[in-house]
Amino acid sequence: MGFDTYLLRLRPSHAQKRMLNRIMDLCCEVFNYLQDCQVLFFLEHGRLMSVYELNALLPPLKKQFPQYAEVNARTLQNISTRVYRSSLGWSQLQEDGSYRLPRHRRKSRMRSFVFSCSEDFSICGNHIHFSKMKEDDRIRFKCNQHLRGEMRICTVVRRKRSWLCYVGCEAPDKAVYCKVPIMDEMGADLGLHTLVTLSDGTCFDRFVPEKGLIDQMKYAQKRLSECKEDDPAREKWIHILRNKHERLANQRENYLRHVARYIADNYGMLAIEDISVVDLVHDEELRGLRRSQYNASWGNLVRLLYQAAKSTGTEILPVDPFCTSQICHNCNAYVRKDLSVRVHRCWNCGLVMDRDRNAAFNVLKLAAGCAASDMIRKQRTLPSRTIVFQHTG
Repeated sequence: MGFDTYLLRLRPSHAQKRMLNRIMDLCCEVFNYLQDCQVLFFLEHGRLMSVYELNALLPPLKKQFPQYAEVNARTLQNISTRVYRSSLGWSQLQEDGSYRLPRHRRKSRMRSFVFSCSEDFSICGNHIHFSKMKEDDRIRFKCNQHLRGEMRICTVVRRKRSWLCYVGCEAPDKAVYCKVPIMDEMGADLGLHTLVTLSDGTCFDRFVPEKGLIDQMKYAQKRLSECKEDDPAREKWIHILRNKHERLANQRENYLRHVARYIADNYGMLAIEDISVVDLVHDEELRGLRRSQYNASWGNLVRLLYQAAKSTGTEILPVDPFCTSQICHNCNAYVRKDLSVRVHRCWNCGLVMDRDRNAAFNVLKLAAGCAASDMIRKQRTLPSRTIVFQHTG
């Protein structure tokens, strides 16, 4: 059996938003109450209360404060689990012999609650109904996929000014499919000039945000900087700027999913650079490229590649990227190049090639564990081509 998660974008009305926000606030209050009980019990007895002991505190709490009965019982029990997991971190003894006790969680920091049983929610068409809601009150949602399998769990997430819902479904294992005949092994080089360059010459352009969206973000940032701390308009421009950043992130995510799906559908094995983005960002020599590195989102692309490869059977092999751009794949000669040099010219064998494609060949060689092969020489003669995916606003 497999477990798939589907993303639903909720479209609640104003009354439904108030209802969801109230559930979130009540969950935050219960979280802080259970956390205080956990801290006091730990300081008195030297051990943590289990999840079952935390759950035993909920019935007296709901009897004393009837407003907590508005929240589903299993949702509150899930908060007990979250409190116990968080307590495993602060209960560890620090180097100075003390404990780092937690603080109260603000209501703005509480971003999700869970319906852990399929009886607590139901989906009919493009509407979802949660427990403790009116029978005829359903929240409209938008989803680009058809939900398959038996629904098990539902997580409602509050993100800035939008609401999301993640539904986990248990379904039989899907057979590995292939839309087109899969080609041979391929090496991939990640870069800033082009997002991905494959060893057969295929290139994927880097993600470029819409100019209008960038101008709107600059304008909102300028107006926000002009507002004083006590200005009522400051909160307005903060919300506008958050929406623009969320839209930009969604566009980038959509583009990277297209790239990952195309690669997974067309290649049987992909050797890719195992890049540590954290080390690159903190490298002082590459300090001027931090914004471009974050915008490229290599880590997100690799994550999406692994997800797409599960359904197509594509094998992903991470390779150490050290010196892949400086070595000639034809004769293994060391050819030192700066980042501004985009063409590889070997002083030993005379090979002239795009530096990213040369690096892709080296990545493939490292994955194969050999210096050269007939497949590499054959791919070197293939014409180069560039694929561009159009992203919508």
